[in-house]
Amino acid sequence: MKSPGNCALISSQAIDLTSRNTIKKTAITDVGFYTQIFSDNLKNGVNNSVHELNGLQPQISGQQIQPDQFPIQVLESQNPIEHFVTGYSPKYSEVLFYDPSWNKILKTSPVKIFGGDTKVKYDWTPPNNLGAFLFENDASQVKIGGPDIESGERLVYVSIAGNSEGKISIVASISLDFLIEQTLNNFNFPDGIDVTITDSSGIILYSKQKENINQYIQRTHPQIGKSINLQPFSDEKIKSGKSDFVWRRHKIQNPAVNIILSKSISPEIKQLNSTFLRMVLYTGIILLFVLI
Repeated sequence: MKSPGNCALISSQAIDLTSRNTIKKTAITDVGFYTQIFSDNLKNGVNNSVHELNGLQPQISGQQIQPDQFPIQVLESQNPIEHFVTGYSPKYSEVLFYDPSWNKILKTSPVKIFGGDTKVKYDWTPPNNLGAFLFENDASQVKIGGPDIESGERLVYVSIAGNSEGKISIVASISLDFLIEQTLNNFNFPDGIDVTITDSSGIILYSKQKENINQYIQRTHPQIGKSINLQPFSDEKIKSGKSDFVWRRHKIQNPAVNIILSKSISPEIKQLNSTFLRMVLYTGIILLFVLI
């Protein structure tokens, strides 16, 4: 026959195990939910850029733009490019415009001048390999690419193709940091949830731990790197994942990034353990009084 003390202890252990499982399941649900929502918002940020550029395209296609003369030939109030580049600074670090009849690319970028005002820098440059690739004629009306972190550029590219109706091709370089910060500002994450963003090769683009940025996630979080099929470093021994650490990953194709949200449930487990120990202590005291 089991003593009252053993029954109480077994009951407390069952409650403790059930509570641990509940904490972990809740954390997994929260992390999964916010990972999906965060990924959708980041993609929406890029899609909004497509709509913005599509809105600009018909405005400039009717302009009489001449190489090496624009924008001197038009008034600033009649220059939609000027309004777009200054209005969306610092989102767009560079916007390129191309028409086959020009045989040149119009490169524009926002520049801060004395006093904090933003002006537009205009450069007419010969088509190069990058421009030829981005403006190539194919069936794709819209292209989204990047980021190419290995080149040192934290940029996402959006290309809007021209057509035979006289629409001018546009390629915009969007600041990846701007997109991430804009997405983060739309959220109020529950306590304990951490956000990490990597490129397709595992290089960390964003982390609250600033020292982890530009590091490989295989080194900072070996278990995550292994789980998402990124080759671990040969000198690293991958340990089994901690039971008090949950995470979810969502892969985005365009731009090619991994969204990883994680949460440590150690504080909640410690609080649960403290409650469990108090429960055992109180049970022991009550049992002692009963025996007496």
